[in-house]
Amino acid sequence: MYMFKFSEYEATRLASYGRYMNAVLLASCLAAALIAIDAVSASAAGRTRRRREFAALALLLMAVPLRPPLHFLLRTDVQASIDRRAAYEPLVQKINDVCGGDADLMLVAQGDTGYDSLVIRFCVRPNRVDGGYSFSHEPLYEGDVWTTIKTADSLQEELAERFDYVALYWLDEAFYRYYSTLFEDPAEIDPGNVYAVDRETGQLSLCR
Repeated sequence: MYMFKFSEYEATRLASYGRYMNAVLLASCLAAALIAIDAVSASAAGRTRRRREFAALALLLMAVPLRPPLHFLLRTDVQASIDRRAAYEPLVQKINDVCGGDADLMLVAQGDTGYDSLVIRFCVRPNRVDGGYSFSHEPLYEGDVWTTIKTADSLQEELAERFDYVALYWLDEAFYRYYSTLFEDPAEIDPGNVYAVDRETGQLSLCR
């Protein structure tokens, strides 16, 4: 499915491939272990049989990856998630303070491949985050499937039609070059800021 359903860019990265394949591999290991235990049990009796069963179980545990259950028990994945979200907290806090929980927001995260936008969308609920996230007049690199190709005029029309605010998380030279005319004061373009959209003109003004 990965090789034929998705684009070359996505297929070669095989998102979640390990998670899906591990389920099949673990099921196969379990079936093989049960067959081995049954064979050991059938060929021995009493104490010898129990020793062989324990040996087969020990081999199974050695084959099973222990990292996921250990991380679950020690809650290291929880702390890692908290640490990863720390980089987004200043912008998330500003969005929540400005937008009030019932706004349509366009997020700009140049070069984002999905992770930045997903984290921010989750953290600013119930505000509604949408948009292209990464914008330019051309793909940022060969195989770029994430960047939305838009002129400043077409982006301005979309802002006026659909959005109340724009939040800037990460910018690149292309954004400054192509879209600075969208802002009332281009000198105020800066990552980490939130801008109000003039629904008549699509112009952006800094929320202070």
